[in-house]
Amino acid sequence: MSRHFWMNYVVKTLVLWGIFTGILGQTNPVYSQQILLSQESGSSSETLRGAVELYNRGVDKLEAGDYQGAITDFSASIKSRAA
Repeated sequence: MSRHFWMNYVVKTLVLWGIFTGILGQTNPVYSQQILLSQESGSSSETLRGAVELYNRGVDKLEAGDYQGAITDFSASIKSRAA
């Protein structure tokens, strides 16, 4: 095999490796906060459950790429807890 062949092979391998690691490096994990019902005081469990359901629905929308829907659900969750 010629030197030219090996140089092309190495360059192509490095380019593909760079693209592969670049794509994998862009994934970000999503963490959700767990709310313990027993630690909350001064609010009804029904209101808290509604807020948690809105939050979880927002996380689902966020993972699906529906950012506006996620913001709406997160905002509604915060407002329901503030009431």
